[in-house]
Amino acid sequence: MFEGPPQIPERETPSPKTYYEVLGVPLDAAPEDTKRAFYELSKKHHPDIGGNVETQQEIAEAYQILKNPDLRKTYNLELERKRNPNLFSQKKYTEADLNTLKEKLNRERQKWRRAA
Repeated sequence: MFEGPPQIPERETPSPKTYYEVLGVPLDAAPEDTKRAFYELSKKHHPDIGGNVETQQEIAEAYQILKNPDLRKTYNLELERKRNPNLFSQKKYTEADLNTLKEKLNRERQKWRRAA
């Protein structure tokens, strides 16, 4: 059965920054560039060397979404929907599809948080 695209979970503390802004990479960044940005920021903001825990968590959360091609695609769709609400008026994706995607991403985020 087709479950639809994966959903992006709601952030615990909504940030005005996109995940791309958090990592300092463009929307079309290659996976290796995203990974490099994550590692550089993680080293800089790690709590063990005086960094902020919340900042480190935000960086890790951004990377968890952007490193997964399916979640990244879903996240990009969600960003586009927020920027252009009429985009989905053509019924390519229904609101239920988007809600399903959010639920899946929330589950992924919860798995990641449990593993951390």
